[in-house]
Parts: sequence; C-alpha cells; structure tokens
Amino acid sequence: MPVIHIRPTYFLEWMLYPWQLPFLQQGVLRMPVGKGTHSPIAADDQARAIASLLQDPRDYIGKVVPLSGPVEMNHEQMAAELSEALGRTIVFQDLPVEDYVKSLAEMGVPAYIVQHFDGAMRDYQNGHMSGADNNIEVITGKRSMTVGEFARLHADRLNAR
Repeated sequence: MPVIHIRPTYFLEWMLYPWQLPFLQQGVLRMPVGKGTHSPIAADDQARAIASLLQDPRDYIGKVVPLSGPVEMNHEQMAAELSEALGRTIVFQDLPVEDYVKSLAEMGVPAYIVQHFDGAMRDYQNGHMSGADNNIEVITGKRSMTVGEFARLHADRLNAR
C-alpha cells in the first residue's frame, strides 16, 4: 500500500489547551522542557500540507515527511516572542516533569493525556523534538506560521482574563 508518513512536531495549539491557556492569560508560559528546543507547527499549516500531499502524492510516496514551524527556539525565546506578539510580558516557568503531570492530573486532565505528556516532556528535554524544516513551504508554496503569528491570530483568547 502506498503511504506517506507525516511526522509533525509539537503543535502550536498547545497554547490553547485548557490546562495551558489560563497560565498564558496570566503571563506565564509553564512547561517542563528545560533547555529543549523545537519549532512548533500550527494545525492549519499541517492541514494545508496534507491536503497538498493528497492532491499530488507522487514525490512523497514511501517517505517520512517531518513537519515543523519555520524557527527552532527554546521556551525563553518563545516567551519573548509571545510577549512581543501579545503586547504584554510572558515569562517562562520551567518545572519538573513530575510536578507538571501531577498538576495536570489535579486539573482533571484524562490519565492517557497525562501519560502522553509525561513521556513527551521527557523526550522534549532530551532533544527528541529539536530541529526545524521548510517542508510546509516546499509542499504548499507558503511557509508555516511562527509562534508570534499564531499568538496574534489567537490574541483574543490568549489575552482574555
């Protein structure tokens, strides 16, 4: 069976998750990521790439296609970009993975999601999500959104109190 394996990095939509959004609204980017880096990608950008691949898959059959945002950064850099995009100060708060997943469970996040984040954040700290590519632009002709562009697009929710 001809297949294309899509491998997106961590999504930009994590900022809007119900366990993350209240902290961002209060000016805190709270993630247990240490000095890890990645180049987050918006679901809209992934959808454009997937639609393009479905329309014309021939150059990608049998390949793994990583999908990421255009800029690799750490969370201190993301906090600075969010601050600029939202017009207010966002500070990065690193915390131990154990404390983070415990807080997720206490917020009522389902156990399977808590388990996913436990592993994903450990992978993040160990560099498994690092890197950036321009595959969205190559596939669709338009580059993927930056952290700041995503924040401006969703400023009404990110700045709500």
